[in-house]
Amino acid sequence: MLVKKTNDENSRLGLVIAKKNLPLAAQRNKLKRIVRETFRKNRFSQSVDVVFLAQKEIVKYPFSDLNEMVAKAWSNLQKKLQKYD
Repeated sequence: MLVKKTNDENSRLGLVIAKKNLPLAAQRNKLKRIVRETFRKNRFSQSVDVVFLAQKEIVKYPFSDLNEMVAKAWSNLQKKLQKYD
């Protein structure tokens, strides 16, 4: 995950999920839905641009675990942003 603070009003999300890392389109689409939904639910204290990069190891985890992992990543990001306010 790459993060950069911005001066815009809203936070933005970019997704990089390669076919090489998740070979089935259904898997890629499900991961995108999970990441977008968890991003939408988290309101950040500052506006940020986030690029979510899917690695090869992501195939090892079931989607139920991925949902929790991504939500935890957003909360960790929120804590870091509050720390640097």
